[in-house]
Amino acid sequence: MAKGDAERRGPGRPRKWADEAERKRAYRARLAEDLAEPARLRVELRQARTAIRQLERELDRTDRALAKARAALAKEKDARARLDAQTRLLDEQVRFWQRRAGLEL
Repeated sequence: MAKGDAERRGPGRPRKWADEAERKRAYRARLAEDLAEPARLRVELRQARTAIRQLERELDRTDRALAKARAALAKEKDARARLDAQTRLLDEQVRFWQRRAGLEL
């Protein structure tokens, strides 16, 4: 029987092995295959955790940059409000002096 035949076998009587060594080799091959799957999954899990840590660090950097940008925006809004108030005050003073000088516009 070829290896392909063994893979296609369905339920029923177990295969008869040519000798004990062949049976043990097949057993060790099946065992190695069964044990390789959890090892592969552990590697994938480790890689996924590494990727998550990198993304969390990137998110932290982005959050800090966002907080810094929001603080700068608030500061600029305050400065803009002060400048607008100062501009209104100066415009009122100009109109006052223009009225006093008889140059109303």
